[in-house]
Amino acid sequence: MALAIFGTLAPRPGRLALLSAGLALVLAVALAAALHMEEQGHWVTGMTNHVVWGLPHVFAIFLIVAASGALNVASVASVFGKAAYKPLARLSGLVAVALLAGGLAVLVLDLGRPDRLMVAVTNFNPTSIFAWNVVLYSGFVAIVALYLACMMAPRLAARVRAAGTAAFVWRLVLTTGTGSIFGFLVARDAFHSALMAPLFIAMSLAFGLAVFLLVLDLLAALGGSAPEPELGGRLGRLLGVFVAANLYFVAVWHLTNLYAANGRGLELFLLAEGGVYTALFWLGQVGLGGLLPLVLLWWGRSAAARRLAAALVVLGGLAQLYVQVIGGQVVPMPLIPGRQLHSAFGDGAVAGYGPSVYEPGAWPRRRGAGPGAGAGGMPGPALPALQPSRGLAMTVAIADRPEHPFAPFVRILGKGPHMSRTLSEEEAFAAARMVFAGAVEPVQLGAFLCLVRMMTETPEELAGFVRAARETVPRPADAPAVDFDWPAYAGKRRRPPWFLLSALLLAENGMRVFMHGLDGHTAGRLYIGGALAALGIRPAAGLDEAASRLRACGFAYMSIERLCPPLYRLMELKPLLGLRNPVHTMVRMLNPFDARCQMIGVAHAPYRILHQQAARLLGQNRLAVFRGDGGEAERPPADPCQVVGLVEGGAVQEVWPALADAQPPPPAGGDLDVLRRVWLGEDSDAEGEAAAVGTAAVALKALGRAADRDQAAALAAAMWRERSRCPPGQPA
Repeated sequence: MALAIFGTLAPRPGRLALLSAGLALVLAVALAAALHMEEQGHWVTGMTNHVVWGLPHVFAIFLIVAASGALNVASVASVFGKAAYKPLARLSGLVAVALLAGGLAVLVLDLGRPDRLMVAVTNFNPTSIFAWNVVLYSGFVAIVALYLACMMAPRLAARVRAAGTAAFVWRLVLTTGTGSIFGFLVARDAFHSALMAPLFIAMSLAFGLAVFLLVLDLLAALGGSAPEPELGGRLGRLLGVFVAANLYFVAVWHLTNLYAANGRGLELFLLAEGGVYTALFWLGQVGLGGLLPLVLLWWGRSAAARRLAAALVVLGGLAQLYVQVIGGQVVPMPLIPGRQLHSAFGDGAVAGYGPSVYEPGAWPRRRGAGPGAGAGGMPGPALPALQPSRGLAMTVAIADRPEHPFAPFVRILGKGPHMSRTLSEEEAFAAARMVFAGAVEPVQLGAFLCLVRMMTETPEELAGFVRAARETVPRPADAPAVDFDWPAYAGKRRRPPWFLLSALLLAENGMRVFMHGLDGHTAGRLYIGGALAALGIRPAAGLDEAASRLRACGFAYMSIERLCPPLYRLMELKPLLGLRNPVHTMVRMLNPFDARCQMIGVAHAPYRILHQQAARLLGQNRLAVFRGDGGEAERPPADPCQVVGLVEGGAVQEVWPALADAQPPPPAGGDLDVLRRVWLGEDSDAEGEAAAVGTAAVALKALGRAADRDQAAALAAAMWRERSRCPPGQPA
């Protein structure tokens, strides 16, 4: 049997006094910070309801994980029978217990009041992984204490291997339990993984051995004997193996997330767009804490290289846990997978966290502010020490400025390809209310409209916008019941708006049609305003006048400029933005008189379903949406027409056949007076009349005046033949 020789530590007085003074200072600062947090509450830290585990938890978890790994040397000596490590086994056990005690002391402070510890001790919850970890931690201290007693008492020497084996198994279970605290949290994508247990074991092996090597060097500097060069080399190479294992499990964890579709947003944040978290991952965890120590341990091979490598592993471990624990909390939490949750709590937003001066080892800074702070209070990649004093003052001033109430809506839409999302109906309603009330800055409005347009409006967004817009349109108290709401905003490229004759035909036959639109927003088109002028019909100046005309002759038209000035102002932004904004889509669904049926024309086929679904959300009973000529609600006579709609709230689709052979397109700048002549019977236009009658048939079927397409077509044709042929004019 190999003989192990133990000696006593004879520290040099000056160095011991210096170390003692330094430790006393650290303890004094730590106690002062703990007392302040005890009295004031954790609001003085950077922790919030979003980030409930802050920098103290990073240190606590590091110490607990390192405690398991600090037992490496004792396990190698006792369990695996390597006698060369036996002189260091006792120190290994002592360091393990000390590290665990330190970590648990930090966690006790997290309880808010120390007396709450008795609640955890006396009320055991077997379904909680936290409760089981209390057993694991206390059991580890007891088993390691027994292990130390067996190593120190000659009469118990025969029990060393058994006690060491028990301690070895227990430490693996303990680290598995610590990793499972994270692995079992199904709501956090950054935590929930079966790889957490082996990852934490790999971390414990590396972090614990690194701390133990630094303790050895510290004791040697105080006057103790350094390990033999051969043993030191073995420990260094062993540390290299553990560091490589940690990097391996980290890589596997990230690759697993990248492979799964629901994990790519998290990985994009951590690996590329996470600001300080991305910088700490690549520079701190992988670079300084992983790759550089491997280079030092495998190619340096000197005591100084081993010492530097151990220090870097400790710093890299803290960076790794900062990214794992805090970075995993700031990422939005998917409470209900596949569903969107919306509240004032900040759902879907990256949370902010900045360690306060009271959290040990943190740079003094306030929550959500400070150098390098990013959007939402999240620290950016810039480090505080690199900021000049003037830049620091400017950054704090910007961070102290309260966030604009409209900013969250822009943030939801603009957080990038993996983090952004569309608005819910209630969010769209709230955002549009602010827009119509003028409570939005111009830069916010432009960004908001372009982002919604770029992501393509959803039915929920359209419904929310329409609800808010209707609040700005005061419907007259004596308004008559209206049959059709008929938007006319697109304009016709070459042909006159024959659908206007369809609307007049329906009005002449006892149905009320309210039409609204906008003229002249695109050059070279024929708009409804000019067509009305050709027929001698003057637009209504207000809703009261429109209601009066609807009662008198069944037809009224208003420009959106008078009907809803806030919408008009938004539509007039097209020349500034260079594109249509969501208002151009939403305005077609305004329906200010709550008409029984809506006739909506679209220029692009996908918008048919969009309007159909939005109308259902708004409670519309009857609807006809189709791709009309020029984007207006006018049936193209030479082509089949697919009509998407609602009948008593139920979705329907049907295809109407072509009515006439295709004709060469007329020259640009068509003759609007032809509408009057055809209506009066002074002229004929086969294609135009087919469009007017065919569109009226679609309207009759949508309103429920006809049971099927053939009946609707026959009824519309009879109405056309029997029309009055008198000038429509205006009501008296």
